[in-house]
Amino acid sequence: MAAEIPSRRRNYRALLLVVGLALITLLVIAAALPTINSAGAQAESTPFNPIPAPLLTATALIREATANPVPLPPTITRDYIPSTTIPTVLAPLLTATALIREATQMASAGRGTSTPTWEPPTEAELNLLRARWRQSLVDAAGFDHPEFDVIVEGQIEWLNRGSFDIEEELNSVLETDIQKFDIGDAEIIVMIPRSHFSVLLDQVYVFGVTDEAVHILPFSDDVIGYVHFASTHLSDHNLNGYPEVAVFYHPGGNCGIEELQLLEIRWPEAVLNLTPALDVYGINTYAVKDLDDDGISEYLAIDRSVYTPFVGGGCNPIQVPRYYGWDGTAYVDILHTLDQSYWPTIQRYWGQLPHDAACVLPDYPMYQMLVSYRTWGRLAQGWSRLEGRLRWDACSAEVMKEYSDDMNALLRWIAQQFAE
Repeated sequence: MAAEIPSRRRNYRALLLVVGLALITLLVIAAALPTINSAGAQAESTPFNPIPAPLLTATALIREATANPVPLPPTITRDYIPSTTIPTVLAPLLTATALIREATQMASAGRGTSTPTWEPPTEAELNLLRARWRQSLVDAAGFDHPEFDVIVEGQIEWLNRGSFDIEEELNSVLETDIQKFDIGDAEIIVMIPRSHFSVLLDQVYVFGVTDEAVHILPFSDDVIGYVHFASTHLSDHNLNGYPEVAVFYHPGGNCGIEELQLLEIRWPEAVLNLTPALDVYGINTYAVKDLDDDGISEYLAIDRSVYTPFVGGGCNPIQVPRYYGWDGTAYVDILHTLDQSYWPTIQRYWGQLPHDAACVLPDYPMYQMLVSYRTWGRLAQGWSRLEGRLRWDACSAEVMKEYSDDMNALLRWIAQQFAE
């Protein structure tokens, strides 16, 4: 199963966009129906196609993109340029969007309203837009840099892929998250220009400004330089003298959880990723917190990688915490050093189970408790305690008949966990 997960992950973004465009298609069809009825009442002799031709073409393109999704790279690094790769994935969807817009205009015209025909902007208008957006980056950063041209051109390229109101865009700016702090004689600026379009990812930039020049810091290969829903906060979490910026990104997918990267700024060399090396799908880092009050933050993660018979489908509801501590060079697993209080679902389960309970049947809290023991590395201890409390010999014949499948599924699952 682990080998199948990356391909699922790579296709999530394209599939989500397909679903969104499909919903738009349904709305346009619904909007066109009153026009059809009105046209029939006013002029029965006038033929009317119930679905505008552009909409039919758009629907076909969406169907094509759904049937043949182009996979995205499994990880997006700073060397990955969305403007050259994402169009390959979204080309049919972008064309479909333009056709749906045309169909909408046709439906509006059928109601007797006037929809002006969209005309592409002139190069002079685009140059004005380039200058405005670029200046907004300069104003936010407090300096100029050639990378700003790259940022703006990426936005302009996407703008040219669909109709838009140039006058409205000329009054817009590129919003940018900024964090500034000093390291020695340099001012470090962390910038995240907000994407002007939802299909683009926000990108993280780290600049170092000295009296001599403005430098852009390279990222280590394991840094995901493009993020969703990014926010920034600066702190030296591991007390090694280098500040980190906490950047959140969304891996995509229906069951995706915002993940946290700690990007350590090693001025003037590079930006390093301190996030624990998690190669298991379903484990998502989400917070840093000082658990033992020693001044050094631990890394917290949510683990949804363990599936149970209780999960019938969809997103895995079994979630347990994992903890990583700083060993002087990296964040490593520290589960074996922690006590039971770090897994509250274990205490909660035993607290709600009556001492004289009999015929205890498998349920969600039971699996949650067992998975917590498994993550803690003490599944044998948890199962030994539970096994003596099940007392299935006290179950009635009716209960045994109704729940025997659940009971056997639990026993098979436990055997599988011990075998791994």
